[in-house]
Amino acid sequence: MSHSLGWMPELVRRLNEACAESFVFATVDLAERLPAGKQLCLELWPFIRELPANIQAVRGHMPVTSSNRGGAYKLLSVLADEEHLYQRLYLKQCVLAGLAESEVLNTAASARATRLASLMNAFCQESTYADGVYAIVAAELAATAFARCALPWFEEYFRSNSNQFDASTDLSMIDEGLAWLRHHAKPHLRQAIWMRRMLEEIEKDAGPNPTRETLEVILSAVFEILEVPPIERSKLTRDTVLKL
Repeated sequence: MSHSLGWMPELVRRLNEACAESFVFATVDLAERLPAGKQLCLELWPFIRELPANIQAVRGHMPVTSSNRGGAYKLLSVLADEEHLYQRLYLKQCVLAGLAESEVLNTAASARATRLASLMNAFCQESTYADGVYAIVAAELAATAFARCALPWFEEYFRSNSNQFDASTDLSMIDEGLAWLRHHAKPHLRQAIWMRRMLEEIEKDAGPNPTRETLEVILSAVFEILEVPPIERSKLTRDTVLKL
């Protein structure tokens, strides 16, 4: 396809910038990183919990006439996590942060966590295939940016406190607890190619002026959870994404 996704590098750059400007990553002292991680685990769980069903719904909305059906279907099937592997890794991360699994599963969602989960549900379950794809792309790119920022942040914490951990049991728990971040932080070339082709086809079908407002809305909700300062948050959404 000849269509170019010129907005994607800018979107990735803005996501990286958002993580760097987040109060969570920018201002928390080393000793406070585990409590901050605990809060983030709780905030993001409603989104993580419902993501497989949302991606499966978008896959079900895929047009049967799609010329890229094979690649898009494979990508959405990988991301759908139907065996809940990534959810289990995420829960191990929460345990590493000091939470009991039952506490994560039973804690009432905050207002901002509910907003992100509700928006994802609406775009993926009730809206168009294109809206669902844009919502998933925003969420996946945000997860990658978050993981690449959070992973060294937490690795530094555990490295600096290595004398507190047993050489076998605790270190194994640390490796398991960081597995979700490590998976999302590393490049996945084949999935990136599938994603690009899926987006190119959507934008080709949408004509010369595709609407990407879904990206803005999801990113705004993510930035709220990451505690990006409000002034910076406004710079990172409409003015920089929708005009690309």
